[in-house]
Amino acid sequence: MDVTPLMRVDGFAMLYTGLVLLASLATCTFAYPWLEGYNDNKDEFYLLVLIAALGGILLANANHLASLFLGIELISLPLFGLVGYAFRQKRSLEASIKYTILSAAASSFLLFGMALVYAQSGDLSFVALGKNLGDGMLNEPLLLAGFGLMMLASASNSLWCRSTCGRQTYTRARLRRFPLSWRRRAKSLSSVW
Repeated sequence: MDVTPLMRVDGFAMLYTGLVLLASLATCTFAYPWLEGYNDNKDEFYLLVLIAALGGILLANANHLASLFLGIELISLPLFGLVGYAFRQKRSLEASIKYTILSAAASSFLLFGMALVYAQSGDLSFVALGKNLGDGMLNEPLLLAGFGLMMLASASNSLWCRSTCGRQTYTRARLRRFPLSWRRRAKSLSSVW
């Protein structure tokens, strides 16, 4: 069901909205002990998580490239503050500055890619893009350049992730956590059986 031309609510949107709300609730719950030992500005943390959750909900319900861009920006702008929240630590501040600069570059690539897609297709709605972009149009150079710039915008995450994850690459950080989470799950399943 289309709420507005920019937003659509369906089963997938409801599922991802629930996941965003659950993740933001878990973030606030697990961050509470850390915030107890933190002396400055505890309330702003929850406001930043709330704004990022609103961006995630908008992104989950996006039906237009404009609402997609607004959702991405509503997620990323509070994350600048959340990454640099412990600003007295040098690495946190450095990661926040890197993220801000790379996100600005990525946003400009994304907007330029959307402009090229609009120049070729004449519409930014996902439904209209699906109808207008037939198999013959996918070989148009302007359209390929637009999609390429939008993909280039998503590639900047790997550059700042090393600073945010404590000097590790994203893959290494996830692989280090995998055995710990797997052992916990195996223990909980063995107690059930």
